Parts: sequence; structure tokens; C-alpha cells
Amino acid sequence: MPLGLPAVRLHPFTLLTFAGCSMVLLSALNNVVASAIGLAGVIVVGLLARRKAVLLATAALGLPAVASFSLMYGLFGQWQSAAELSLRFAAILGSGLLFFSFIDADEMLRAMSTKVPAPVVFILGSISRMTQLAQQRLSTIEEIQRSRGMKVRKFSWNNVLLPLIVGMVTDAAVRSRPLQRTGIARPGPRTVLYPVADRTAEQVLRWLCVLITALVCIAVVI
Repeated sequence: MPLGLPAVRLHPFTLLTFAGCSMVLLSALNNVVASAIGLAGVIVVGLLARRKAVLLATAALGLPAVASFSLMYGLFGQWQSAAELSLRFAAILGSGLLFFSFIDADEMLRAMSTKVPAPVVFILGSISRMTQLAQQRLSTIEEIQRSRGMKVRKFSWNNVLLPLIVGMVTDAAVRSRPLQRTGIARPGPRTVLYPVADRTAEQVLRWLCVLITALVCIAVVI
């Protein structure tokens, strides 16, 4: 467990609400101080929670935005506007990515199973697993090709990419057959073997966050 943070297990919907509300608030406030506080919070929590990938992703995605704002405003002497926009973009992006990084994909899908149509949940689950499945199959293909004495290159079409694509399509077709027999496309309520506990306090907290966000947005507009 990362040092410096309490062991609190929040419901995926709560984290999702925090992510959305933080991004909306930072956008609505449009304030340098708020953006600076938001970005500083992302950096501190990211370091304490060992979410270096979030910080790297924020930096990687933020640099093109900084360059874009610099070209649009900086070249015309409005460097302050470029800096403010860059700071706000980094704070919004970082806060969203940080909260999303705490969401467990399995818990999110189980929580959605009773509220979202089953085909949608299956599609989202397949997307969330696609990268992992592709990496596993790619590793298998490379090992097989090396065992045959072939020189493996990452982007070789015939030896790597083509078998990867064919294998992923075949896997999808194989998985679709048992899903059809389970009646995944049929309408109606669903049950979950291991439901995700949704405490009343968290439900109240989510509605409170949405209410505060809405009030702040209304106050800014007025």
C-alpha cells in the first residue's frame, strides 16, 4: 500500500463522479489559482499514491497543448493567456486521469451490470481487456516465432501483426458463441454474483458533489 494515503476503498461510481466534477469545476472556475491548486494536488497525490503513469500521461498529453497555445497566443504577444490555458488544461487532464487511475475495471463493470444493458457492459469490458489480451497474444506469437528459429521484429506484418490480428478476431468469435447461449442480448434485469457494495454515505456524497458543482457553475455564469 502506498505510504501517506489511507486505505479507503471507494465505489467506482464515486471515483467517476469525483473525476467528472473536478474537471467541470476547474473548467467553470477558469482561474489561475484554482488551476494551480488543482495541478499541485494532482502531483502530490500522484506521488504519494505512486501514480507515476498518471503524471507521465499528463505531461505527455499536456506538452502538445502547451505548444498549441504558445503558437496561438504566444506568437501574438499573449504569453500570459497561453500560460493560463496550459495550466488549466494540465489541471483538468491530470485530475481526471488521477481519479480514473483508482477505478478498478472489474468493480466498475460489476457495478454497471445491474444498471446498464448487458451488451454495453460486455463491449466496455472487451475494450478494457483488449490491450491486455493483445499483449499476451503478441508475447505468445513472438515466442512461437523464435522457437521456429525466425528473427522477430515488432512491426513485421507477416510474422507478427497478421497472426495477432487473425488471433484477436478468432478469439472474439469464440467468445461470442457462449455469450449468445447465455442470453446476453435478451432484455431484463441482471444479477451479479459478487456485487460491489455501494454505501449510503457514498451515494449522498456523490449527489452532494454534483449539487456543489452545479451551484458553482450557475454562480460563475450569473
